[in-house]
Amino acid sequence: MTKEQELVKHIRNHLKEHGFRLILGRGKKVNVGDARCEGYFSVGDTKKERQIRVAKAGDTWLYVLAHEYCHFLQWLETPQRTLDTQDNAQHIVHCVSVGQIDPKWKQSYIRWAFRVVAENERDCERRTVRLLEEWGIPFNKDMYIKKANLYVYLHHMWREYHFLKTRFKLWSLRFNSWMLTETLCSNPSPSIPSLTPAANMSMTLTLDSSSRLSTIKLLKPLKTMSAF
Repeated sequence: MTKEQELVKHIRNHLKEHGFRLILGRGKKVNVGDARCEGYFSVGDTKKERQIRVAKAGDTWLYVLAHEYCHFLQWLETPQRTLDTQDNAQHIVHCVSVGQIDPKWKQSYIRWAFRVVAENERDCERRTVRLLEEWGIPFNKDMYIKKANLYVYLHHMWREYHFLKTRFKLWSLRFNSWMLTETLCSNPSPSIPSLTPAANMSMTLTLDSSSRLSTIKLLKPLKTMSAF
């Protein structure tokens, strides 16, 4: 049995202990609500909905599985009161993503929600790197960290520019950030018409190892994030 197979077996058994299922889809995307994504972790309202579902045909499916499994580990270790807070923040971020902003929400409240979600994702990405290393899974650590860094920072840009009425696809945000990182790494100054100048700027900053990104205190320089 390979290391990858051993990790998948471990995840499947651990999930089963807590009433969750691991479902590996045959395509490159899986359905989640009315959207498509590479994978997700769901606590759900019923036992049937308690699952991790990942599209296995994608090149990065094992990393996606590791990431979603780390969300499961977060759920196991987090007090219910904190989980409720995170769920509320996630609801606000989702509403903003589809343009359904409650007029009663102050900007400070929206900023708080994005910070909670981004901090949770950053913790999950750090866990994912440690998990892959502990199980001896071969992966490009530097590239993974750059992609993770961009993914977290996109929450900041999303938060700052949501008032421009830009529609973000909530479930594809992480996947798109990974693809954009690869584009930027191969071409430092690409021309990507679909992105705003602000979005281009954010990606340039996240790929600069000397950047402190002091506008938010979620991210550290890449060389610091490398010391997982």
